[in-house]
Amino acid sequence: MNKVIGGEFELINEKRNINNLSLNKDYIYSSGRDALYNILIYLKTTGIKQHIFLPDYICDSVYNTCFMAGFEYSFYPINEDLTTSSKKIKESLTKGVILFVNYFGIIDNQKAISQIKKDFPDITIILDNVQAAYKMEEKTEADFCFTSLRKSFPLPDGAIVKTNGAKLKQYNQTAKFSEYKIAASFLKRHRKSGYYSDDLYLELYQKGEKLINTDINKAPSKFTIEKWQNIDIERFGLLRKRNTKVILEGLTELGISPITHIHEDDIPLFIPITVNDRDKVRRTMFAQNIFLPIHWPINDEMRNKMPHGSYFSDHELSIIVDQRYTEDDMNRILQVLRENI
Repeated sequence: MNKVIGGEFELINEKRNINNLSLNKDYIYSSGRDALYNILIYLKTTGIKQHIFLPDYICDSVYNTCFMAGFEYSFYPINEDLTTSSKKIKESLTKGVILFVNYFGIIDNQKAISQIKKDFPDITIILDNVQAAYKMEEKTEADFCFTSLRKSFPLPDGAIVKTNGAKLKQYNQTAKFSEYKIAASFLKRHRKSGYYSDDLYLELYQKGEKLINTDINKAPSKFTIEKWQNIDIERFGLLRKRNTKVILEGLTELGISPITHIHEDDIPLFIPITVNDRDKVRRTMFAQNIFLPIHWPINDEMRNKMPHGSYFSDHELSIIVDQRYTEDDMNRILQVLRENI
């Protein structure tokens, strides 16, 4: 049977103190949506207009979180290559909040953020680095910046918020969803023993995933706090760059371009491409134990409001390049693409 590519991270069991980046200097929460929720709740205390402008390509968890925090939301258009043009959004901006997204960890929003900050000093800017954990140390003029640890690293939960001096609330109680994630991960790691089927750990993952939406105002689990120091961030980054290089070279040979340009020093979470018959290609990959995600499904109600989101929902395919996989794994993905596109 072919090695499985895709799915949730299996949690680490390292005991070496490798990572010197301390979580104590930042605001920490259980998830990216918990982080965004607490940013918005804080902003309500400042008397700001409770309206947020979101890009028209975004996960539904973002606008659902905004709604849960009591914010109205509307959408501004992004460019075809996922970048943001400040000229396109100036007409709709007044007071309130605007969210920029670093898609896949490869989009530089700093120029647009600087221009908005210059033209609209009353606008509060939030930078969503959920897919860009490696960019959290970069300088930004955004008022708030947040990422999700569990999206990028083998951890069950955790999110970081950096601010321009704002004082956010912190919590001691940990999230319930992480308990399911931890249990599922350990079962997944030992599934080859044959004592149980994949359905058992998948059910636990799904239960945890359902809880994330409402499991807010929580701290990261003790597991995440303890294991964070054992994450070999530098090594993971090097492996992702290596895999990215293999995929980009292979896509060039196939005549396929990523949705947006990827710089040599980027550390992507995925390589996004568009495929005309995307769902057919995915089914072929599933049959070969390759499970590539899509970003993001859009329901019928939101399609008219999110033209770019709707297009990518139908055509985007995210090629996995994280540290779990080898060059051979990358070539396996490319071979399936070669045979089906």
